[in-house]
Amino acid sequence: MQRSRSFLFQVCVCLVVYISSCICKPLNNDIQSEEADGLYAQMSEEDLLEEEDSRMENLLGTMKEGFLRKLNLSDVPQENSKIYPPQFMMELYNKYASDSSANPQSDVIRSFTVQDIPFSVTNGSKSKHRLQFNVSIPNHEKITSAELQLFFYPDPRSKVNSPNFKATVKVYEVDYNDFTSTTQLLAGKEVPGLESTWETFDVTTAIQRWIKFGHHAIVFDVVVDRKDCGASKDGEEGAGCLNMSVSVGDNTSAALIVFSDDIGSRRRETKKELKEMILHEEESILHSGADWYNGNELPNEIPEAQHPRRRKRKAEGTLPADLSQGQL
Repeated sequence: MQRSRSFLFQVCVCLVVYISSCICKPLNNDIQSEEADGLYAQMSEEDLLEEEDSRMENLLGTMKEGFLRKLNLSDVPQENSKIYPPQFMMELYNKYASDSSANPQSDVIRSFTVQDIPFSVTNGSKSKHRLQFNVSIPNHEKITSAELQLFFYPDPRSKVNSPNFKATVKVYEVDYNDFTSTTQLLAGKEVPGLESTWETFDVTTAIQRWIKFGHHAIVFDVVVDRKDCGASKDGEEGAGCLNMSVSVGDNTSAALIVFSDDIGSRRRETKKELKEMILHEEESILHSGADWYNGNELPNEIPEAQHPRRRKRKAEGTLPADLSQGQL
């Protein structure tokens, strides 16, 4: 009996010690666990935000590439500095803006600046420059004329002061089947070399021919011969006197002016005028007919004399009294 009591007492003591150890467990582990969970949650949120930002950047990059591809662009266009129009274009504009009696020689005037200069070489007193233009004209327009505008300026190194000095400038058409050879001379003139100037060369036949065969990349060779130009101040023969601008993208760049008539627009205007004229004539006829009816009113009843056939049919359809009674 005493043994059983001691055993029970030991069991109770063990239970009390075990329970107290569970209840009095230190909070240090719990605090550390909560801090770890909070840190993990914070890191997870930051990772999620970074991942979301990365996905958004990838999406925007993909959309940007697709948009540029649709516009046939390799990169986002950058805002360029202000470009001033060439002097000859300003003169052409002022000519028609100030003089109301001046009639343009065509319906549409387009200006194409030089896109590329594949080569520009100087050999002694001669220099040769190849100019390439990209020209696009609608099919419903007819080219009436075309001009090549070139800018020339004197070389400050030149020792030539004679006002009679002139350079010979010739413009050649380049074969569109073989850009390495020229085909024929288009225009040529002598250009004075003491002041900066724009010179005009007629290239109508070449432009009409190239556009007719569907060639939009038009190429010219310009040869400048400064045979009367002496040595420059640097001692270089034929280096100066008169130079042609070979810049691309500024207000001294070579330009191609194309004059054309909008045949399609004229046809539409002609059809519109014809339609309006027909409608006007129809309205005039209707008004004149209404006036005639008002001045010559027709009777409401038609005289019986005008219907002899109808009375005859009625008479023929009536039988005599003796026949209706069966008597012959």
